[in-house]
Amino acid sequence: LEFRRVLFRSGRVSCIPSPKGRYVPEANATESLPCPIGQVQPKQGAVECVPVEPGYYAPERGLAYALPCPEGSYAPEGTKVNTACLDADPGHYVPKPGATEQLACAKGTYQPLRGKSTCLPAPKGNYVPNVKAIAYLECPIGEYQPDEGQFSCVSVQPGFYAPIRGLSAAVPRSEEHTS
Repeated sequence: LEFRRVLFRSGRVSCIPSPKGRYVPEANATESLPCPIGQVQPKQGAVECVPVEPGYYAPERGLAYALPCPEGSYAPEGTKVNTACLDADPGHYVPKPGATEQLACAKGTYQPLRGKSTCLPAPKGNYVPNVKAIAYLECPIGEYQPDEGQFSCVSVQPGFYAPIRGLSAAVPRSEEHTS
C-alpha cells in the first residue's frame, strides 16, 4: 500500500492510504492523484490505476469502478483506454450491457440506425435476404410474404397472382379473368 503523508497541526506526520479512484505514484507524496479518464482504481492505497476491462468504460477522472457499456454500444477487446463506448453500426445491434462486440442482424431482420439494442423484423410483404441489413426489400410482382421477419418471398400458386410489389397475400384470380 502507498500512503500520502499528512502533517497535522501538532507537527506529527502520519500517512493515510489514498482513497478508491485515486493513487499515489511516489513515496512521501503529500496528496493523491485522481485516476485518469479510461482507468480506475477499486482499492485504497494504490500506486497506479488500471485500465478498464473490455465492455466497460471510465468517462471521467477519479473513478473507482468502470461503467458497463449500455445496450446498443460496446467496448471491444484490445482497446487500450476505454474512455467511451462505441455505438453499434447500422445493420448490427448490442442486446446487453457490458458487451465487447456488436452482433450482425440476422436474415429477415434489419437495423437502419446506430446504437440500437435490437434488429427489426421485415414487415409483411417484405423480406431481408442478407445479414447486416440496414433496410428491407419489397416482395417482387408475382411473389408475396404473409409473415414478418422473413428472408424470402413466396411464389404465387396457380389460381392466384400478385400484381404489385410488397403484397402480404396473393390475390385470387376471379372466374371472369381466367380462360
